[in-house]
Amino acid sequence: MSPAAAPLHGALHLLDLPEDVLAAMAARLPFSQRLCLSLQASPCLNLGGRCYRWLAPRAAAVEELCFAVATPEPVDPQHYCSLPVPSLLLSLCEVEAGGPALRKLAKLSVEWPEAVELDEALMAARPAFRGLRKLAFPAVGRLEVWSRLPLPSLTDFSLADGTLAGMASTPEARHAILAAPWLPPTLTQLLVVSRNRLTHASLDPLAQLGPSLEELNISESFLSTFPSQLSALTRLRILYLHNAFNRHVRIQPGDWQALAPLTRLAFLSISGNRLAALPPCVAAMSQLQALHVEENELEAGLPLGPMLSSLRELLLDWQAALDSPAALRAATRLSRLALSCHRAVDEGPGPGLTVRPAEAAEPLLAALASMPALRCVDDVFGEEDTVTAPVARVMWQLGRRCPRVELRTLSTTDIGWGMAELERRAAAGD
Repeated sequence: MSPAAAPLHGALHLLDLPEDVLAAMAARLPFSQRLCLSLQASPCLNLGGRCYRWLAPRAAAVEELCFAVATPEPVDPQHYCSLPVPSLLLSLCEVEAGGPALRKLAKLSVEWPEAVELDEALMAARPAFRGLRKLAFPAVGRLEVWSRLPLPSLTDFSLADGTLAGMASTPEARHAILAAPWLPPTLTQLLVVSRNRLTHASLDPLAQLGPSLEELNISESFLSTFPSQLSALTRLRILYLHNAFNRHVRIQPGDWQALAPLTRLAFLSISGNRLAALPPCVAAMSQLQALHVEENELEAGLPLGPMLSSLRELLLDWQAALDSPAALRAATRLSRLALSCHRAVDEGPGPGLTVRPAEAAEPLLAALASMPALRCVDDVFGEEDTVTAPVARVMWQLGRRCPRVELRTLSTTDIGWGMAELERRAAAGD
């Protein structure tokens, strides 16, 4: 066995190991994991040369590539170093005489703590990326897009924990490029989630994706107005609008009417938007299979409506559930009910709040016992350290009153659906 190269800065890295050791390790991994690289690197990518030499001869067979770089400390945004992804991959896997080295690449995921740049090198790289279907940035400091993405096969685009940027001199203008012409019209999924400040963004170009887009997530995007452009996305099956608006903005009830044309919508998350009542157009969605509406301020619980007859999954606050026994009785196909926020209080006759008595749980318990399809009740036990009396009563009595129902606990409300879940349910006839 040849000796390992001296570790850089005293730290042993994966690619410091001899090739025969790496091959033996890889042989023990599942196939999907063999194609994923996870590298620890210094900010200057001092392992880049070794990575190139290792991956280049294997590039022709790569279908999925995960490029992940982490730093032990957060990087100051004022000192971001830009990573030009196309240039990097082209230098890593140069185009060969018989065709592009990455001709089988279908999925590309990039995690980089600083800035990721999609530059004009993509135009030159078009042959190498012509089969790319899924492009994901699970964690980047900033994503810089400078021109239209020449990716004719791209269907999925995901940007999580990052910030969109472009050729602009002001912070406001940098965020005005969501769904700009750089997005190819072939997209069926567009995921822009978590700390992408779109307060000053124009969403008008979203309409160009109307003929194809099936999944959209613009949660936590600090929107300043309701995205009325959604009404053009009539093929949407999944829509996330969780905590989507700037906290200084109060969305008017009539604004939600923009969702009325979305007659194919199967999953909808409108949680965390300070709703005083469920929008009438949502209550009228007879095709909806899952609704997440927790962390709102529903004053009278859920209304009766066509939506209830089709729901399979419902996520809402305990207090809203206690106020909605009639609506829950009408949800005859509901199999999963997830409840969050253990508060169950009312405004008192004077100033302050009054905790509801344990007996307030009885209408909810009776409704749960009458629901023929219900099989699971999930209690989301987050950071709260108290449980009010009605909530405790339901937890205590549920097993006896509803023996067919399983009571479980969750630590988060992050239980959303994707297209794979929809397809699984369709195949199962649900």
